Amino acid sequence: MSTNINQIINFLNLVIKGTTKEIIYYKYYFLIQNYLNKGKEKEVYCELKTILRQYANDLCVFVQNVHSENVLQLMLTNWKLFSRKLNTICGIFNTLENGYLKRNNLKTIKLFGNKLWRNLVFENKQSDTNKLLTNGILKEINKERMGKTIDRIQIKTLLQMTQEISEGTNYSNQYFEQSFLQNSKQYFKNNSALLLQNLGLGEYFQQVKKIMHQENLRISNYLFESLRTPLNEIIKKHYFYSRIKIIESKKVEWRKLIKEIQIEPLKSIYNFCLQNSHKKWFIAQFCKTITNMGLELVKQYENSINEIQDYTITREIINLRFIYQRLIKSDFANEPEMYTEGGKCFLYFLNYNSFCTRNLPKFIDFQLLQCHLKEEKQIENIFAGIIDVISFLHDKDLFKTYYVFYLSRRYILNLKNEFYEKRLVTEMKMKYGNSFTNKMDKIFEDIENSKHEDTNFQSFYLKRSKKKFPIKINPWIFKQSVWPEISQLECNMPIFLDNNLKVFYEYYDLIHPGRLLNWQYNAGFAKIDYYLNAQLTNGKCNNNITITLNENENGNNNNNIFKQQLLTSTFQMLIILLFNGQNPNLEVTFQDLLDNTGIPQFNLIGALIGLVSGNNPLLIRKRNENNTAISSNDIFLLNNTFVPQTKIIEIKRMPQNYTEKNKNSKTFLETEERKLLLMTMIVKILKKKKKIKKPDLFFILTELTKNRFKPSPNFIEQGIRSLIQREYIKMNKNILIYCP
Repeated sequence: MSTNINQIINFLNLVIKGTTKEIIYYKYYFLIQNYLNKGKEKEVYCELKTILRQYANDLCVFVQNVHSENVLQLMLTNWKLFSRKLNTICGIFNTLENGYLKRNNLKTIKLFGNKLWRNLVFENKQSDTNKLLTNGILKEINKERMGKTIDRIQIKTLLQMTQEISEGTNYSNQYFEQSFLQNSKQYFKNNSALLLQNLGLGEYFQQVKKIMHQENLRISNYLFESLRTPLNEIIKKHYFYSRIKIIESKKVEWRKLIKEIQIEPLKSIYNFCLQNSHKKWFIAQFCKTITNMGLELVKQYENSINEIQDYTITREIINLRFIYQRLIKSDFANEPEMYTEGGKCFLYFLNYNSFCTRNLPKFIDFQLLQCHLKEEKQIENIFAGIIDVISFLHDKDLFKTYYVFYLSRRYILNLKNEFYEKRLVTEMKMKYGNSFTNKMDKIFEDIENSKHEDTNFQSFYLKRSKKKFPIKINPWIFKQSVWPEISQLECNMPIFLDNNLKVFYEYYDLIHPGRLLNWQYNAGFAKIDYYLNAQLTNGKCNNNITITLNENENGNNNNNIFKQQLLTSTFQMLIILLFNGQNPNLEVTFQDLLDNTGIPQFNLIGALIGLVSGNNPLLIRKRNENNTAISSNDIFLLNNTFVPQTKIIEIKRMPQNYTEKNKNSKTFLETEERKLLLMTMIVKILKKKKKIKKPDLFFILTELTKNRFKPSPNFIEQGIRSLIQREYIKMNKNILIYCP
């Protein structure tokens, strides 16, 4: 059977139309091979190209006339049809490919078909098929980004088609990838602005993380792998780089995340920054927020008008430190850099204008006064925060001065809680050493010594007089070098009290010759037994004074009479004693109180306020003037209707005027105490080393004083110059030499 070119053409048309059965393929396959063997390869190849071109042209013309909404489905159908027919023809004409085409370095039938499809469908200037296809795919991708369901297989096949037909060319990059990236830029730009407007920072970064995951998943499912890197860069740019100023400007939200310890949102921001090499930015922003929060609190303190505000601000700073420790130790434990940078923040604002140095002791004072109202866990947390904050203070010696003042005041006013006082000081000692708590320990030592002194005095008097001392005295003997200076106020003590105090003084002078006792009447307090008939028979004053009157003296030894115990200051006790054993209706003028007690007018008014205030006062005040404040024309008498609500009644005691030694005297400390300490250290160092370079000396001094204060270079220079003038040391160029 002879074969001619027309038969092959007819056969190819049947293959294209899909009307040829599979069995005929084998029949024509051998006929085509025989024909090609006769040297007709070129003729067959030319006819084959003509038929494929016509077929592809027919398919493309059909696609061009379809509505844009259906272009994806129709393009997919036609491409599958064309690709299947092309593969069939490649199988039939494999001899042609391996022989003639290979020898002449011509394109394979597959490559020719792909190029033909590309030229007719996508590079045809008279057709918009390429734009329709690209826009259709991008539209489907945007639908999926908005949460709708699309046919991923369809998109994947079409993209594989574009990649297949662009083999050896940059078609895929030119016609789809660039359009896709441009479309993504616009979408992410609009979406990021919308998200930032409607979401909090934590939710925003969680959403960004979700978007990045979805886009990477989309690339794995059907997009090109070459898009992964540029697409991620676009996401970073439009969701982070271009929005970074807006993100940083959301100060309220940053503070809310930190203050409320919102772990998940903070972790989302941190993880995003960590994965995208922006960890340093997160740490800087985190620390910047902490610093701003702290500085705002410090500036609030500068404008505060009372101690309650001071306490509240200090408490907020302690809480801020708790929050920071909670975040760093629990949730960012693997980030030492974060811990270091955060520490610098606290060093900065805690030492800003010595704010915390002055106010932390006040805060501790308030907390110790409230310990009986708190649970053990709360107290433990508060103490831990206090100890931690102290470690950031540069002026630890100044803090000690303030703390000793408040500690001594609590003891003087009998407001101490001894267990918690000693517990806190013990924790300070464990953290900062004995030298830090030496004055505090001396206060406790004075208290213990005072108790022993009282016991020894009672034993001494009993042994000498063969009877107990008439009054119960609890003297607190304070060393002047340790305790704060108290403005000593004189008053007229009753004769029986004054005589008994002289007995104690004589005993003390006998045991400790050469020591001088100054009674601080204004710092004492008293316990007085009060009977319902308004006569006083027993009074006790701890601290410096104790009063004991025999019950028989005033005839009130009747066991049926119920008595109450009053807790007062020494000045209040002197006022009450004026009414003891007198007519219940006795009226005493303000001037009489001044003359008989000898209490300064200002302190007398303070003592009277506690006695006449409240709904059930001990004394009644008669006003001669329409004046709410106590005046010199007022008259006072006992309240015969006074009904005690409890067995022990505490009369409000107004705090006395204590002069806080060097309380606001940071300059004094630097020029006197600190200078003396620094000069002593310099001499000791040079005595040991004989000579040393000045920078090395600066470093050693800074290390030695870091637990007390942070000396400035100028301050150290002053100490060196002073020692040179006194000829303790000399300087040769930059080297300091000890002068024996």
